[in-house]
Amino acid sequence: MEKLSRNKKESYYVDCIEINGNKISVDEIVFIANNKGVLKLTDDEKIHDKIEKSHQFIQQASSKRKPIYGVNTGFGGMATHILSHEETQKLQNNLLYFLKTGTGEFLQDKYVRAAMVILCNALVKGTSGIRYKIIERYVFFLNNNIVPRVHELGSIGASGDLVPLSYVAGAITGNAECFKVLHEGVEKSGVTICNEFNLDCIYLQPKEGLALVNSTAMLTAIAACNLKELKTLFALSLQVHAMMLQALIASTQPFNDFIHQQKPHEGQLFIAKIFRHLLEGSSLVRKNGEFIAGESRLYQDRYSIRCIPQFLGPVADGIKTINKQIEIEANSVTDNPLIDMENYQMIHGGNFLGEYIAIAMDQTRQYIGLVSKHLDAQIAMLVMPEFNSGLPSSLTGNSTNNINMGLKGLQITANSIMPMLLFYGNSIADKFPTHAEQFNQNINSQGFNSALLTAKSIDLFRKYISISLIFAVQAVDLRVRKMDKDFMVKEHLSPETYKVYKAMMQICDKPENGKLPFIFNDNTHPLDNYLKRIELDINQTGLLEEACSDTLTDLEQFIKKT
Repeated sequence: MEKLSRNKKESYYVDCIEINGNKISVDEIVFIANNKGVLKLTDDEKIHDKIEKSHQFIQQASSKRKPIYGVNTGFGGMATHILSHEETQKLQNNLLYFLKTGTGEFLQDKYVRAAMVILCNALVKGTSGIRYKIIERYVFFLNNNIVPRVHELGSIGASGDLVPLSYVAGAITGNAECFKVLHEGVEKSGVTICNEFNLDCIYLQPKEGLALVNSTAMLTAIAACNLKELKTLFALSLQVHAMMLQALIASTQPFNDFIHQQKPHEGQLFIAKIFRHLLEGSSLVRKNGEFIAGESRLYQDRYSIRCIPQFLGPVADGIKTINKQIEIEANSVTDNPLIDMENYQMIHGGNFLGEYIAIAMDQTRQYIGLVSKHLDAQIAMLVMPEFNSGLPSSLTGNSTNNINMGLKGLQITANSIMPMLLFYGNSIADKFPTHAEQFNQNINSQGFNSALLTAKSIDLFRKYISISLIFAVQAVDLRVRKMDKDFMVKEHLSPETYKVYKAMMQICDKPENGKLPFIFNDNTHPLDNYLKRIELDINQTGLLEEACSDTLTDLEQFIKKT
């Protein structure tokens, strides 16, 4: 895999990724999934030769009447006898039709594209018995942004993503009008695409259909996209915390390295280090835990401040583990049976079970709930004069206007999201046993559903982070206004968090050092419009991601550190 060159702002200098069965990263998968570059198949003759030999092995083996599951037998509980030669030739194409049972909305294009990248990476390893021309067809569709239409409901992550991937295979083979794609905003059939691009229809040979659908590629694709977004949102949440700590005149003592060396969990050490960096240069924090009369009412800060490394450290460690699991899955061969060409044998197994991803996505949703719960505690302190060291109730901008309620409504919206995030934090991998297709799939991972639930959780988390940013900026503005008559935020806020503050001002079209706080009178600031702007910026990797690029880079380096 040709590595992408990146600077701290994740700018890509390479727009072509070569795929050869070696390691592919989450970033590279998402890069192609978002249609930012092209995929190139390796021209390594040894790899081509291995693919061809494994294909020939299957063709020869299937003609000898020796039972090979899913090649010359039926599937699952119907794999009871050897099929005739004629039936064997028809089986793989028929597979796509009986699996065409999806329902619900269509998956986002990026998920389908990511799945195609992961599947190509597996097939090019030469253990699946598939022709090289089929892998080329997947790459052709990717590079021309021809995206098969795939429904969101249909996979239990047991024999991989059979139903979703059958829609992809049906589209690329171009044999039937019922398999659709989206091309340049227009829905077309795979047959139409083949005619438009002068492509031959592909009639699947023994084992090929199974190789295309008996895979965890789709659930892993959704997980990879989820993780990419989670990293950005987690980095932003750290910035939000740091801004809130400054507004609360927090002590920096809880982040002292000495404390964390006594309990040296990797994530805890990392988070403490991040916060030392994020708070460096701020005039708002208490450097040595000193008591500031009239401002800080506790010598020792409350737990939501003092225990940040201990609370968020496990989340950082968890993200690191999840990243590793997704990349291992994305670089695996997950169909069945597999061909061991070194020993010239067929081996039946169960790599198609998506349990690693199912549990990883369950954990991801739990981590999202934990981070949100922590931010909620900070917001609750910020709006209460009893706890916020002298800031106005509900962070009201113009306290002389008695009808102003400040961010009271915004906190209600935040609290409407919080229970949903915590609810999504419930696991699914350990629930709802199914005994699909005659007890053949008598255990399942629910990996696909877990990944989809996580995508919904991340969407809500993005909204919650947008809300939290408004609370953080308003609190900083009020704190600086209270301490500095000239209201120069840049002179008080730490340089790192000022980047995020500045980005927020630009996104919401506000002056950086205006005499008024972010929100002044209730009726002059459309908070819902601000939320839309902020969320859109986050979703489009805009100013806020650039502002927290150092934190995001540090997180990436922590994840990759062995």
